[in-house]
Amino acid sequence: MNMDGFLIGILLLIIGLILFLIGIKDFKETLKDVNGLSLRKRVVIYILELWDCLSLTSYLAWILCLGLIFLFSGTVFICFSLSIFK
Repeated sequence: MNMDGFLIGILLLIIGLILFLIGIKDFKETLKDVNGLSLRKRVVIYILELWDCLSLTSYLAWILCLGLIFLFSGTVFICFSLSIFK
């Protein structure tokens, strides 16, 4: 078992999880004013906010994407170090 890859994978998972949780917390803060609206208006606002996140123009989108990339990379490092993909 390659311990260097395993430790890098664990580090990437931790960083990715922290970034992803920060992004989710900020995303919830941007949507807290929506709770008083009707269901139809909430759905439209949720779709528009998700579209805004996908455009990568805000720091929130960058935090969420980097968190997901680090989570995926950490998982791949751990799987390769444990020789799952041999």
